[in-house]
Amino acid sequence: REQLALEIAELRIRMEAYPTNMDIRFELGKRLFEAGEHQEAIGYLQDAQADLKNRAAAVNLLGQAFLKIDYPAEAVEMFRQGLEIKDVTPELELELRYGLLAALQAKAETDRDLAVAEDADKIASAIVIKQFTYRDVRVRRDALKKLIAELKAARGS
Repeated sequence: REQLALEIAELRIRMEAYPTNMDIRFELGKRLFEAGEHQEAIGYLQDAQADLKNRAAAVNLLGQAFLKIDYPAEAVEMFRQGLEIKDVTPELELELRYGLLAALQAKAETDRDLAVAEDADKIASAIVIKQFTYRDVRVRRDALKKLIAELKAARGS
């Protein structure tokens, strides 16, 4: 934590000296995200996504930050944008898909929305097919199956 605080302080000094440097803005946003300062990180990451070099990583962190502050609709949008970026590494693409899954699941649970839950389930299924042991995707898929069944039962009554 102390190291992270020092890095944030150093990046703030660098940003004052080079306010238009998007690499510095990205690194500061990334460190703020890691420190749990999600709302502050969002501004820097939004600026940093203008730079092609860091765009996909910045969009991924933006999606995660929106999810952390309980803005699932915004997180869904960021992850979808990230998946549209060309030349994303396979690892980052999988992370973006997982983020989209998590955001859709959160939105489906909050809004009790069957269509969103089914969309999330399709993404979970695609991840399971690609990498069966990726994070907690099987647990999420089971939870989505249960949610879908509940929502269909409620709709039928």
